[in-house]
Amino acid sequence: IEKMTVKAPHDGIVIYRTNWQDQKKKVGDSMWFGETALALPDLSEMRAAGFVDEAEGGAVAPGQPVTLRLEVRPDLDIQGRVRAVGRTVRQRSWRSPTKVYKVEVSLTRTDPTLMRPSMRFRGEVETGRIGALLLVPRDAVFLRDEGPVAWARRAFRWTERPLLLGRSNRRQVEVLSGLSERDRVSPVDLLEVPGGSSGAAGGP
Repeated sequence: IEKMTVKAPHDGIVIYRTNWQDQKKKVGDSMWFGETALALPDLSEMRAAGFVDEAEGGAVAPGQPVTLRLEVRPDLDIQGRVRAVGRTVRQRSWRSPTKVYKVEVSLTRTDPTLMRPSMRFRGEVETGRIGALLLVPRDAVFLRDEGPVAWARRAFRWTERPLLLGRSNRRQVEVLSGLSERDRVSPVDLLEVPGGSSGAAGGP
């Protein structure tokens, strides 16, 4: 028994490793030579590991700024930079067939009082920065047979405006023409609201 007892080299938090099915070792399970069952990490310097969708992975590169928000503290922004990006697309997990790239993030600072290993988070990677852009929420852009449009409020009435769009992400769309920075846009398609539309479609 003494020879089979492993003593921790120092105090800390024990992290149980999981297998490909996200399962921890339990009493009675077999162990392979060299297999890691648990770890005692150094919390003075932590990194984050996450995933980005396959469609967005091509724009992510080492060195790009990252902002993370813990699920338990969504009001707290944690800054970091992309440390490494997986070279191949993989399935997110055995439960989820989504194709993703694995991304490792180096954190600017570590706070052991707030951060714990295996905490879940959401993050944003800044893949580029360009000034003087006109952005609108994706929810404010609607598709017609002729192309994308938005409802803009001008002179006390809503007018449907055809748009020329640029780049986009999950939340915002770049507008190249069709709107000005003074316009207010509607997040609801007024054609689908009884009595909600007034005015006519206009040119850019």
